[in-house]
Amino acid sequence: MGKTLEALKLPERFGATVLTVKREAKEMGDKVRHLPPTSSTVIKDGDVLIIFGLQKDLSSFPSD
Repeated sequence: MGKTLEALKLPERFGATVLTVKREAKEMGDKVRHLPPTSSTVIKDGDVLIIFGLQKDLSSFPSD
């Protein structure tokens, strides 16, 4: 954790496109926020990535 989406190189490594980053919100009474991904988005502990890709390419994608 603590890496940017650009540093993770998900498209190159897995053919994956990140659609949104689901993150626990700590303000405004929200439980979860959906962040639009950019190359500079830093992935934090507890984030869930919603990704799109072909099953054969994503079979080796880490799930936790």
